[in-house]
Order: sequence, then structure tokens, then C-alpha cells
Amino acid sequence: MSTTVGYQVGGRELDGRPSVARAAALAGAATLVGSFLVVLVHVLDVVGSPTEQLAFVAVVLAALGLGVALGRVLSLRYAVVLGTLMLGVGLGAYLVLVPGVSATFDRELADTISLLTGLSVLRMTQASIWALGFAPGPVFVSTYLFVRRRYALGALVGGATLAFFISTGDVDVVHGLVGFLGAVAAVGFGQLDREGATRAQLSGVVVVMVAILVVTTSVSVVPGAPVQPLLPGGGGQTIESSLVGGGNSVTVQGSIELSPTVRFVVTANHASAWRVGAFDRYTGSGWVRSGRSLPYTGQLDRPPSANSILVRQRFQAQSEVAVMPAAWKPLRVLDASDRTMVTAMGSLAPAGTLKAGDQYTVLSEVSQPSVADLRAAGTDYPADVVDQFTQLPESTPRRVGTFTASVTAGTNDPYDAAVAVEDWLRTNKRYSLDVNRPRGDVASGFIFDMNQGYCTYFATAMVVMLRTQGIPARFVVGYTHGQPVDGNTFVVRGIDAHAWVEVYFPGHGWVAFDPTPAAPRQAAEQQALAQARAAGVPNVDTPLTEPSGSSARSTPAPPGTPRPSDGNGSVRPVRTLTAPPGGANPGAGGGGPGGGGGGFQLPDPRTVLYGLILLAGGLTAAYRTGLLERLRRALWVRRAPDGPPERRLEATFARLDYLLGRRYRPRRPGETPRAYLEALQSGFSRAEWGDVNRSLTPLFDLYERAHYAGRCSPAEADRAWRLLCDLRARW
Repeated sequence: MSTTVGYQVGGRELDGRPSVARAAALAGAATLVGSFLVVLVHVLDVVGSPTEQLAFVAVVLAALGLGVALGRVLSLRYAVVLGTLMLGVGLGAYLVLVPGVSATFDRELADTISLLTGLSVLRMTQASIWALGFAPGPVFVSTYLFVRRRYALGALVGGATLAFFISTGDVDVVHGLVGFLGAVAAVGFGQLDREGATRAQLSGVVVVMVAILVVTTSVSVVPGAPVQPLLPGGGGQTIESSLVGGGNSVTVQGSIELSPTVRFVVTANHASAWRVGAFDRYTGSGWVRSGRSLPYTGQLDRPPSANSILVRQRFQAQSEVAVMPAAWKPLRVLDASDRTMVTAMGSLAPAGTLKAGDQYTVLSEVSQPSVADLRAAGTDYPADVVDQFTQLPESTPRRVGTFTASVTAGTNDPYDAAVAVEDWLRTNKRYSLDVNRPRGDVASGFIFDMNQGYCTYFATAMVVMLRTQGIPARFVVGYTHGQPVDGNTFVVRGIDAHAWVEVYFPGHGWVAFDPTPAAPRQAAEQQALAQARAAGVPNVDTPLTEPSGSSARSTPAPPGTPRPSDGNGSVRPVRTLTAPPGGANPGAGGGGPGGGGGGFQLPDPRTVLYGLILLAGGLTAAYRTGLLERLRRALWVRRAPDGPPERRLEATFARLDYLLGRRYRPRRPGETPRAYLEALQSGFSRAEWGDVNRSLTPLFDLYERAHYAGRCSPAEADRAWRLLCDLRARW
């Protein structure tokens, strides 16, 4: 079979150019392949090094090139074998190349298998290496099949790969829908390419695609009713559901609400922050917890700090929840241990859900290092802590690090640097639940382009700022201690859900910081609780709480959070720091989110999707009604032809023929130009014909001389065009 891809008209190939149907099918194929490659590109941006990113580009281009090169010379059987071998070798290399293979092989293999049951790629401990190993196989096989015109099989391979990433949760609605439409285009236009397409059939495929877009976006993209928070897979538009109800990831949202529902009654010998979990990987739009949760098997590691207290906590669930809070750092689960999981970062989680009335007891050792101890801790961080907790996407704007360096200028140790960042955020940003989520990098958007935000924004910004300075930090979620009802009992509601920051100090472990302004946050919580009580919302109180006590509730900082002090017990004054370079306070005006200030902002994916819907629908309607053809002709008759004089004059007469047909009647098949001119003359009055004929007859004469005698000078071609322009102006 010839390797030349031909131009098809009615199934025949001409001129070595792809037919419209084949070009559309290949565009759909490229969209499908691109939709799953976007996932891997994002993974490499979040956790990959520049070297790994270059290697990824190289292996993808090599797989694409190999698929194109072998698309006409290799049989399908051998191509499938080769693609399977590439996938097997790539995943095998992942299992071999991960550090400490002898100790982690079983875990990495389990991670790979767990992808089939919903484990996000970004949760894998060596996600960048996995992406490098995975990419070549499906890229090669799908490219090979599309080049070979096996469109359905190619869409099956590409669609299965996309479905795999949808199952892992790494593909959002927009990208999944775009990839699906790419598969529809590849199969639909591909079938027409094989059979020889008519224009009506081509536009029919477009109509089907637009219909799919409209139906699916009206059902899937438009937000639906809120779902029950805190249940597995639950979501919702409350701080609680976004922070502790998201499982192993947190996506930063826009405007949000507070949930006053009672979640736990806690009895403890010391008030604490009831920590749910920590997240290590920043994606630019949120957080992901890497690693897998394992069953609890006994006492957990103690914190390294010598200054600590033991906190015994007994939790009783007041509603169905899928979280298991505990003071940091938990050592033992005294009951319900057979139903307890431990995350990769040492937090507790239930193996399933807790029902209302379920209880569990945890013994925690809460570190309380002094400020002097933390200042003296130094920077001798373990290598694995640096690798894991200073990670930032390569796309993180450089200006975040530059500005953070100015905020921490003059500090001498990581503790003072952390306090400086904490102070700057508290001083220069206001607390509000009513915000618009910035496009691009969330931390950069909050620092430079927003005046206000809530705890998710404050904690995200602080972690990212510290990481730009090489200080290990992580994003933490949980609950503040809640409403105290006696010396040892606390009622914890959804409004107490909170996000804060933990910074690593050698010899002391993870120490909490809270950059969110406390007073306005507590005021918002009080208001939400009062409104819920006034509205008679159920489950906002227990027999232990009284509405009169709500005004007295307070939420001090989590124990273990070192307060700014001079090291001798006196309170260290909060510094009012300068705003970022550029003059104004961040968020006071210009600058696009995540950008350099006042530049062009790319639209978000949903806007692009709806734009494509309108564009595709409009173009299809314009084509089916003939509007596109009329527009093309209108531009064509106004564009002067080029080329040799004879060709220019022939093209000029073709335009005249079209204009006469539109204004009077088309020239009939077999009717000569001279007979057509005479027929037109009979339809004019003597005065009208005399006016038109001054341009019309000379143009016909020039055409006949060129057409039948084969002679035309450049001057004659120019004169013919001027005569046509004169007629067009008259009409």
C-alpha cells in the first residue's frame, strides 16, 4: 500500500493532500491523545524535575514519530505487541528505578495496581517516574492505529487511557468531555474518510458533537445540588467539606459557606486542634496527599521533641462522618483500632465511616517546644523531608519566591522567617468567605491579586512562600477545639473546620503555625451559628450546649503553635510589613491572577468549552444555511486574482459569471458567453443596457479573446479587473 496520504473526493485521493474528513478525524485523534497527555504533563509540572520534563517530551515525541513511521509498514499484530512491550518495560522501569527498591517494591507495585481502583497518579510516591514509563505505550499504539485509518480501534485505545485517568480522578469534567468529543470526531469523520464523505455528512457529525456538548454540559458541568459533606466521595460548598471531606486532596474553591452541624463531642485533658490530615503536594490549584493509608498495627512513632505533654481524647461522632480527628501527634488508638487506618504522614482515618454515636479514644503526644528551641533548631533537614516538603510545581511564578525573600529579609533562622510570613499574611490580608477563586496559581493569586480570603488561602500561601525559601512546610486540615462546655468537654461543629500550616524543625518535628486572622474568623463562625439557631436548623446543638453560651465560645490557637515572643516569655510585637513591590497592597488592583500584573489572562477551561460550543454550533448552522458559502463568495468576488495574465482574466470572468447569476440568472449549461450576453440584453431597457454595457461588453470581448485565441497581456488582465470593479460598484 502506498504511504502517501491522499486527498479524497468521493473516496478518491488527489494531490497528496488529506481530505477534509481525514483532516477532521486526525484533529479529533490529536485531541483525544492530548486529553490524556495533559494529565501526565500536569504530573510532571507538579513533581517532575526539569530533566524529567525534557525526558517526557522526548519519549512522547519518539512514540508519536514511531507510530507515524510504522503506521503503514508494520502489521497490526506486531504493533500491538510492540506497544504492550513498551508499556510493560516503562512500568517495569518505574518499579526498578524508584529509590530503595528492595524496601518499597511491594508498596510501589501496590500503588500501580491501586490506580485501577481510584488512586490518583499524584498520590504515588514517584509519580514523575511512573508518568515517564506509562506515556510511550498508549501514545504509540493510538498514533499507529489512527495513521493506519483504524479509527475505531485508535479511539478505543485512547478512550480507554482517558477513562483510566478519569477513574483515578486526575481528569476534570472539561478535559474528559473534550477528550470524548475527540474520540467521537475521530470515529465519525474517520468513517466518512474511509467511505468518501459528502459535505452534508461532515456537517452531520459536527451537529452530533454539538448536541453531545450541549447535553453533557447542561447535566455535568453546571453545578448541581449540594451533597452531604464528609461522606466518602462527598463534596459541597462549605469549608468543612472542602477541607476534611475531600479525602486525599483539597481543591481551593471560591466563595464558600460554614456548616454549623455538630460533628463530634470530645472529652480531653487538654484543649487542642483536632487534626484530620496533612498534604504534601501542591498542584497550583490545591493539595494532594501522596502515599497510601495502611491499617493501624500498634503504637505510632513519637515526636522527637523532649518538651511535650500527653493528651488523652475521647471522640463521639454526632453524625455520619468519614474522618478521624486527633491531636498531633497520635501515638495509640485505645479502642476501635481494628477499624483505623494510618496515612503516609501519620494521621488517623477510619476504615469506612463512623456512624452517629460511634466512639474512639486516642492518646497523643503534643510537642510544646520553646521559641528559643525552635530558633536554635537549625536547618539540618533530612533529605527525604526536603524532597517531599519543599516541592513546588515548575509553573509556580518566580515572583512568589522573590517577594517572600523580601518579607523574610533580616531574619536569621527558619522560625523567624515563618513568623515573618505568618505576620505578613495576618496583617495584609482580610478574612472573608466571599471571594473569587483566582485563575492560575492560587498562592500567587492570593499574595498579589486578592485583598481577602479564608483559611485555605492563608495556609496555602504560607506553605508555598516558605517552600520557595527552602523551608519544609505542609498544608494541614482539621478542626479547632470547638465550643468548650466544661473544663474537659468540647462540642465540635462544621464551622470549626480549619486549615493551618506545619513547619519542620530538626529535633522537634512538625510545629503548627496559623496565618489566618483569628478574630474575624471567629466572628464569622459566631454569626453562622447564630443564624442557624434563629432559622431552626437541626443538629446545631447538643444537650451540652445552650444558645446563650454561643457568645462566649472562643477558639484559641492550636496547642503547639509557638506564639511570637522574644524567647523570655514576653509577647513579640507583630510587624506591619510592606506590600509586594509595585506600590499597592496585593489585590488592590491590577495584575492578573498568577501573572505579572496587568497582562493578558487566559480564559478558564469552562469558558473555552462553552466558547467552542457556540463556535461549532454557529459554524454548522452557517454552513447548513449556506451563509458560509455566501460569505466566501462575497470575499472571493472582492479579491483580485493573481498569477499569469490569462489565468487572472479567466478568474475575473468567473467572478463576473457569478455576479450576473446572482443579479439576473445563472448561465445555462452549454450556453456560450456571447449567447448569454445577448440573452441578458433582451431583459434590459435601452437606457439601462447602455449604462451597464459600457463595462459588460468590453469584459466579454477580453474574455473571448483570451479564451479562444489564448492571448492576454498584463494590461488587458488589469483592465478586465477594473471593468469588473466598476460593475460591482454600480450594483
